[in-house]
Amino acid sequence: MTSQPTKPTRPKSPVRWTLLVLLWLWAGCVFMTLDLFRNVPEFDRVRPDWSVYRGMRIAAHRMVGEPLPELDRVRTTVAKDPADLLARRLDAARAATSTAALADLATDADPRVRITALRSLGDRHALLRAIHDGDEFWKVRKAAARLLGRLRAERELETILASELPRAVREGAILGLGEAGTAWSAEQLLAYTTDATYRGAAVQALGRMRNPDAAAILQPAVLESKHATEVRIAICRALARMKASAPTLADVLADKANPAAVRATAADSLGRIGDKRSLTVVAEAVTDPDAFVARRARLAQARLSHVR
Repeated sequence: MTSQPTKPTRPKSPVRWTLLVLLWLWAGCVFMTLDLFRNVPEFDRVRPDWSVYRGMRIAAHRMVGEPLPELDRVRTTVAKDPADLLARRLDAARAATSTAALADLATDADPRVRITALRSLGDRHALLRAIHDGDEFWKVRKAAARLLGRLRAERELETILASELPRAVREGAILGLGEAGTAWSAEQLLAYTTDATYRGAAVQALGRMRNPDAAAILQPAVLESKHATEVRIAICRALARMKASAPTLADVLADKANPAAVRATAADSLGRIGDKRSLTVVAEAVTDPDAFVARRARLAQARLSHVR
């Protein structure tokens, strides 16, 4: 009787065993972490409002299919989470229409709620009260000074700038000049660009101006080489936001005596304004020797070619 040949045993794949070992180690780490979180109550005492930890713990329990007996307690903790309460107060400050409710939120313990309430309230007297009565947090006073610009309270802004209030409050007033966007505020901002202390805030405010009332002041200023490069760049951006002064920006782009950064910003502004009359100047700048100017001009040309 002939014996059957033995079938050769297939060698076990080392990759399979490696994966099984890694899976076993991962599962062990997960269960050890769960056991640590379950048996060490110091986590809850130290960080009861740690929402990331709570979410991770709930997700881990769901992954392994274990019930979470303290889920109701966790939900109660989440409902009392200070971050959640802050979000609710911020939403209330944004949505409130009652003057009494906003006035109450303007004295909230959290400065972010106070700033939001002052923005929604839009009351000149409340803003001046926050500035001169000395809110305990400097950002609230700075925001209040800036919000005066939205109300175009030019006399109040001038008083703040001439006062001995803290520097942050006066910087807020300079930013408020940009919010006002009037011709007078544009003149004041151009004057402050020569002040080493407030130059940064003035340039920032200039670049954010949107009111076309200031265009008459900014148009000749962008052509004057006496202003610094960053000031002229900010003016170009402001004119682009106003959707005005395309011929002036075209002159800035065409004059090769201007700094390359100013000419490049002028080309970008022409593309944003969308006036097809400036297409000829932009097309000429596409072949400019300066690569930065030529690149911005190509982008502006592409934008203008889609304008009807």
